[in-house]
Amino acid sequence: VGGEIMYNLSRQWSLGLNVAWQDYYQKYPRAIYSLDKNQDISAVVTNSVQSAPILIKTVFSPLGNDRRTMIQPYISAAAGLNLLTNSQYLGQFNSSDASARFMAQAGAGVQIPFSKLSNSAFFVGATYNYISYNKNGLNNFNTIDLQAGVRFPL
Repeated sequence: VGGEIMYNLSRQWSLGLNVAWQDYYQKYPRAIYSLDKNQDISAVVTNSVQSAPILIKTVFSPLGNDRRTMIQPYISAAAGLNLLTNSQYLGQFNSSDASARFMAQAGAGVQIPFSKLSNSAFFVGATYNYISYNKNGLNNFNTIDLQAGVRFPL
């Protein structure tokens, strides 16, 4: 889930803040795991990761000045911090890591205004998220997100 607050610098450029929250969960069946050379444990392994990016975002709409065009394409770019919490449970034993990592985002899509003079619009798009992270055997949180929603001025 996510949201953003954008300020229109012009009809083509917007600048703002993007925040989101994602939750990942993975559970493995019971198995025997080696903790070190002389210690084994039979346990269920569970991984739980929460991600909360806070990004500064800019959006460019190349046809923003043309009010006659009902379909407005856009491209976006964002960068900031991703607050990550990674917990791994080996049976009842827990190890966790909380950190802030660099995140970058690039996206594209279309906005469809409700009317020719409306500043409100329906939008669909996709973004690619790059997240630098490498802990506890987890190293690829890069994602492609599909988005749809409604944009309206406050």
